[in-house]
Amino acid sequence: MDDDECALETDNCSPSAKCANTPGSFTCTCLDTYKGDGITCACSEGYTSTTKVTGNVCVDDDECALGTHNCSPFADCTNTEGSFKCACSDTYDGDGLNCGENFAAHYGAAVGGGVGGTIFGIIVIVVVIIVLLIVCRNRKGQKIVDADMAQRYEATLKAADAKAVAKPERIVLAVRKPEPKAKVQPEPSPAPAPEPEPEAAPAVQAAPEPEPEEPAKPKAAEVHEPSDAQIQNSAGAVLQLGSRVKVNGYQQGTVRYIGDLKDVALNGIKYVGVELDVGEGSGDGSINGHKYFHCADFHALFTTVQFVEPL
Repeated sequence: MDDDECALETDNCSPSAKCANTPGSFTCTCLDTYKGDGITCACSEGYTSTTKVTGNVCVDDDECALGTHNCSPFADCTNTEGSFKCACSDTYDGDGLNCGENFAAHYGAAVGGGVGGTIFGIIVIVVVIIVLLIVCRNRKGQKIVDADMAQRYEATLKAADAKAVAKPERIVLAVRKPEPKAKVQPEPSPAPAPEPEPEAAPAVQAAPEPEPEEPAKPKAAEVHEPSDAQIQNSAGAVLQLGSRVKVNGYQQGTVRYIGDLKDVALNGIKYVGVELDVGEGSGDGSINGHKYFHCADFHALFTTVQFVEPL
């Protein structure tokens, strides 16, 4: 029967990943807003980790509130899940990243007002000219001018001149810049649960003090097996007790014993006991309870004469 590692919780998927059982194994897939191999996760771009373990809990970044967007100064920023959008403000055109002024929205009213005032002024001038022509034609047939008529005529001319001289007033439409929207602060993430305090270690009882040992009795003087004074190797060199020698072609030491070894497999063979300068041997000069010479541990070496040569 296949083990369902996901149900048994024996998988090693990340807490931010989904475990899927497969025959004989399982797979780990990162959840939305996370990226990774399913075992080790991290927050996707546009998200920030809010816990000590990176990628355990990811919260959307509000680029508009944090000011990390790249929208135009004349655009409105709108935060979205994992990203943001930019849209040009009123009276501006563009893709939100680059916004330019809308000519008609900014200057249409001012241009219309100016053109309308100019046409009105032209009409007034034309009317005044027509009136003057009519008055001049009537004056040709009159020799005596009534005083009241003259005053009315003069007033009419002054009024016409005033209208003709007056310039049309230019109307400018004030453009109100959009007020910046208040930045939305991200909601604080929940505080992590406090870690449990470690349990106090059980008190360790002090070990009882050891009873004083009885003073060791002095040992009798060690008895060394008798040694020959010298021996000759196959090359004809004579080796004596106390001679400096080289063993096995590389180990150096001093000859301390020459003679038989008791309780060994081969009897009747002369051995050479050497105290090595370096602890590369075995024992302290004893074999099978028989003391042949005394030295520090691992400094004793027993071999046949053909492997020993004088220095």
